Amino acid sequence: MIPGLDAVAHNDTLACYLERIDTDVIQDIYHLLIKKLLRNKEFKRLAGRLTVLVDGSGKGSKDWEYSDKALHSNKQSGEIWLTYVMEAVLVLENGMVIPLCAEFLENLGSAFDKQDCELKAWGRMAPKLHRLVGSGAIVIFDGLYAKGPVILQCMRYHWDYIITLKDGSMPSFAEDAHGIMRAESRNRISAEIGGRSQEAAWANDVEFKISKNNTYVKLHVVRMEETWIEEHSVTGKEPVVKMSTYQWISSMPLTKRNALDVCFLGRKRWFIENNFKTEKDGYGFEHYFSIDWEVNKAYHYFMNFGHFINVMLMSSEEFFGLVASLGGIGAFLSKVRLVFSGFVLDVTSIRAAVMQPFRWRICTSSVYGQIASSP
Repeated sequence: MIPGLDAVAHNDTLACYLERIDTDVIQDIYHLLIKKLLRNKEFKRLAGRLTVLVDGSGKGSKDWEYSDKALHSNKQSGEIWLTYVMEAVLVLENGMVIPLCAEFLENLGSAFDKQDCELKAWGRMAPKLHRLVGSGAIVIFDGLYAKGPVILQCMRYHWDYIITLKDGSMPSFAEDAHGIMRAESRNRISAEIGGRSQEAAWANDVEFKISKNNTYVKLHVVRMEETWIEEHSVTGKEPVVKMSTYQWISSMPLTKRNALDVCFLGRKRWFIENNFKTEKDGYGFEHYFSIDWEVNKAYHYFMNFGHFINVMLMSSEEFFGLVASLGGIGAFLSKVRLVFSGFVLDVTSIRAAVMQPFRWRICTSSVYGQIASSP
């Protein structure tokens, strides 16, 4: 497929090579690629204000200490050692999800009472993320990150943020916010979207103690209740009225114009959950390609490269139409395998195709997300 390349290194050879190099350089090279993309005029036009999602996920665990950097935990079934990584992804309106940064949680000693955690990892990731996206981005977090250090870091880099506020979390702060919501009856808005009734209430300028030295910041809270009727057409059961409640902390003051938009942004967290699912199902996210800690990290960075290339391919206008017409990625890959097995490609035809002028254009259709996630 690639002219001049007759063979690739055996996996054992690659693993031995990776044991000898600084594997973080691989992610540095990936970041150069991301920076080039973010400077692209076509991409800037589509992306608008950058929206970044941050969350963590376990890559796998073993019941023996395969690395002194692995996280340690005691379960009912016994001791386990865990590989855990925090990722930041960029999400666009058309459904594209692009891996940005990966930060491994890793212990630097054997004292299990001082293990690494997502908040410490965020402290390491934030400067890297700032070098990639600069200031002005919107960063969306899970409720775990509703902490002073996270908020201070976002303020430092001039990022807006939306953080899930779980029921029972930050009780005194949440109580103050709910009291303001009840008192300010004007701070409400409702809408009907996709057959669902949404009602949002908000409270601005709620004081939150951000550090032990009595430093306070004013945060904004929005709470949304969503109601819908769930049909049971297959089982024939009676329709049931369902309701869900969501709540977020926002750095952006809330008004009737933007309250539902902030809720919509907060709910985009499902994009990073889908991203983890995609990487686990199709990219070997949970597979131990090596028990060497640094080599395993290197394979994760390689996974980011592969995922990025596939997203760029799928987001192009030319391939998007082809994949959509074939019925999804699965059918598209079957077509690719058929082309390769039929020896349709040769060095001459590939070189001729490369010499033709080509301009990559992003598909702006919001259907991209549906096609990209199809089996």
